[in-house]
Amino acid sequence: MPNRCPGGRGRRGLARTSVIAVMLVGLAGLGLTAGPRQGTSVLEEYRRAAQAAGKKDYRLAVEHFSRALAGAPTHPGLMAELARAQALAGDREAALARLAAALTLGSGLDVVDDPAMATALTGDAAAGVREAAALLRAPVTSSDEAFRLAQRDLIPEGIAYDPSGRSFFVGSIYRRKIVRIDPGGRVSDFVAEARDGLMAVLGMKVDSARGALWVATEGTVNMRGGTAADVGRAALRQYDLRSGRLVKELELRPDPGPHLFNDVVVDRQGQVFVTDSEDGSVWRLRHGSGRLERLAGPRALDYPNGLALSSDERRLFVAHLAGISVFNVATGHASALPHPGSMTLTDIDGLYREGHRLVAVQNGLTPARIAVFDMTPDEDRVVAMRVLERGHPLFASIPTTGAVADGWFYYIANAQLRAFGPNNDILPMEKLQQPVILRTRLASEGR
Repeated sequence: MPNRCPGGRGRRGLARTSVIAVMLVGLAGLGLTAGPRQGTSVLEEYRRAAQAAGKKDYRLAVEHFSRALAGAPTHPGLMAELARAQALAGDREAALARLAAALTLGSGLDVVDDPAMATALTGDAAAGVREAAALLRAPVTSSDEAFRLAQRDLIPEGIAYDPSGRSFFVGSIYRRKIVRIDPGGRVSDFVAEARDGLMAVLGMKVDSARGALWVATEGTVNMRGGTAADVGRAALRQYDLRSGRLVKELELRPDPGPHLFNDVVVDRQGQVFVTDSEDGSVWRLRHGSGRLERLAGPRALDYPNGLALSSDERRLFVAHLAGISVFNVATGHASALPHPGSMTLTDIDGLYREGHRLVAVQNGLTPARIAVFDMTPDEDRVVAMRVLERGHPLFASIPTTGAVADGWFYYIANAQLRAFGPNNDILPMEKLQQPVILRTRLASEGR
């Protein structure tokens, strides 16, 4: 789901998603050298900075934003927020330099458009910032519509593809169900609303070899019938791919802290990995086991989100607030995924490996984008980046996750995670959109 802070998938009330809210709905990845967290977390420093800014103590906000950025050196959202605080604290020169750096990395239009920044962005000194903003506003287009769903109040967050049946599965946060789209485009309920106590559906993956659909779920006040008592619950479910029958459920309840199963991936041996965004953990379910065990955590990462396995399945790429960490599956040892400082791996919601590259939905950037990160043949570092889609009109309603199928990347373009009012009630139907799944062709590697 969007991160929880400077970035994209979050919960407690999905209405928390916005730039600070898509910074609060999911700080998904803050890259460069940041690995598993140590000391005061980036998220905690961000929260302190936001609190200080809310009290108009901009100098204190600058202090905390600077500390947060030290743990996430290429996070453009943090850069832009720091720039805003610097400008409001009277340090225009530093603010312009910081904002220009954020825009170069691909984010910060929300700060540029803030009326409070109008004075700082006038005159010759701000010409570079205005030029960088103009370049970033130019859309990048490569996607077309694959299909759309008629039910406007699904609030879909997860999508999975079954190559054996050539079908897609889309999960619903609000309606607490999973729909199947067959090769002919026909839509049907794979798991009916709240059947067997199904909660809000987030990440999903198909294990074709074993005929299973694995589903990450969470309790939230934004699911139909959800109450405060549901918040903090998380469950990993296995469904029979043909019948939709519930085969297995493993649930965690607050103990004492909350849980939020966010995304899931399955290896060729049937081993399942799932991120727990609230607990800061990555959980593993060994094939044939009935017990979840931690690969990392608790509180090893700030808001772990999307994840993908390496080609040899010995390593696990995990997007989180401070970047992408790479875990050794055998030992649990983790390190940051190196990348050039000229790009950002932050704000990633959905994360997928295709060949020796990672495909990412960076929904916390402003503007949001779909990007491909090319890695070395050993998949030990990122060496290049390409934007596949940016500035699509539907992205205003938040793209979230996707699935690779037959050389295409299919993704939810408008999850509508902000479609809830202050009391967590869903907006009227006439204010909602039909969920749209876009697709973009993944070029051959090296192109």
